[in-house]
Amino acid sequence: MNAQNFVRTERVSDVLVATLTTTTISEYESGLVIEHVQKEAPHTKWNVVMDFDKVAFLSSPGITMILTLVHEARRGRGKFIICNLNEDIHEIFRMTKVEKSMAIEKTLEDALKKLG
Repeated sequence: MNAQNFVRTERVSDVLVATLTTTTISEYESGLVIEHVQKEAPHTKWNVVMDFDKVAFLSSPGITMILTLVHEARRGRGKFIICNLNEDIHEIFRMTKVEKSMAIEKTLEDALKKLG
């Protein structure tokens, strides 16, 4: 399988929108997603919105994937925003204090406004 089975990317103005198209982000999926986003993000100067609308389960490697992409966006002087988190995953981010490391918006529209 390739990354397109788990993430769809498109450019909206100067922002890369990475829409996760799978319900589960485990070690296998996170590796493919991170590679794909790392390849596409420089074209938008690392301004990335990752849409979690379909994601119901996020493993530890999935959290590591997000933190890696947040770090790379900062290093590239861009911004990384997550949107459409379900409440269970958002609660994990709160409990682990991961949410303090990134921007989280309720909707894709809100995330795009923040970057626009």
